[in-house]
Order: sequence, then structure tokens, then C-alpha cells
Amino acid sequence: MGAKISRRHLLALSLAMGAAATLGAGATLISWWKVSPDQPYATLSTEEAAIIVALAEAAFPGGNASPLDGGDAHLDRFMDELLTSMGEPNKSLLRVLLHAIDTTAILNGVPTFRKMSVEQRQVQINKWANAKNHLWRSAILSLITLMGMGYTTHPTVAERLSEYHMCGYG
Repeated sequence: MGAKISRRHLLALSLAMGAAATLGAGATLISWWKVSPDQPYATLSTEEAAIIVALAEAAFPGGNASPLDGGDAHLDRFMDELLTSMGEPNKSLLRVLLHAIDTTAILNGVPTFRKMSVEQRQVQINKWANAKNHLWRSAILSLITLMGMGYTTHPTVAERLSEYHMCGYG
């Protein structure tokens, strides 16, 4: 006769798997922030990484409420790791979106999004976030949401956010 699995066993197994997944995800997140700036990107080009840094500076400005400027949060490394783990066509579509973001600056009389001042980029992101074209609006907000996942898990930011979460986050 085979061993019976009780609800208690199932609950214990579920909790153990959840804890293991949390520890594994935490170790992966920590590895993103410890990558040397000299190490080449696995998926992104240096141009695409610069677009991400420009977006991060505008979308996550440092200040009183936030201890770290998005440009200093190594979100280029976070996004490189994220894109590396993605399959096609999502990986290619996000890379195309980065180039589209950079080249739409021509409409504002600037060669690229990266060449805009931080204030100009913030205004542009706000325009895009409220664009009538729902596809463009959704694409921009989705990209910023992905970057926000990396920003809020950065050790410096997570520590600051921990005071707002009684669950032990950060």
C-alpha cells in the first residue's frame, strides 16, 4: 500500500516550495546589482542600455521620497537579465520598443530621447502615459512597470520602502 499524502503534508510542501522560490528569486535579484559595469551585456546593445538608463532617470527621479535616482539603480543590468530570460518574440519586441522610444524624440526637435534633458524626458513620458493611442500608451507603461520591478527591488530602494510594509519587505 502506498503512502498517503495528507493535507498537512501538502501544506508543508507548499510552504517549503514557496520559501525556496523566494530565496532563489532573492539571490537572483542580488546578483543583478553586483554586475561589474565593465561586463558586456548579454542581450542589450550599449545603445539600448543607454536608452533604459535615460528612461530610468526620468521615470524614477531621486529625492526626498526616493533615496536613489533611477539612473544610478543599474536598471540597464536588470533589464538585460530580464530580456535574457525572455523568449521570442517578447525579447525582440521590447528591444524594438526601446529604439522607437529613442527615435520619437525627433518629433520634439531632438536627435534622440537620450539627448533630451531629464525634465524634457519626464514631460515626454507623461505625454506618452496619457497618449490617445492605447497601444503606445500600454507599451510605455508596461516597460516602465518592468523597470519599476527592478527599481523597487534594488537594495537601497527596498530598504527605504520597507518602512511602508509591515510584512518584512526590504
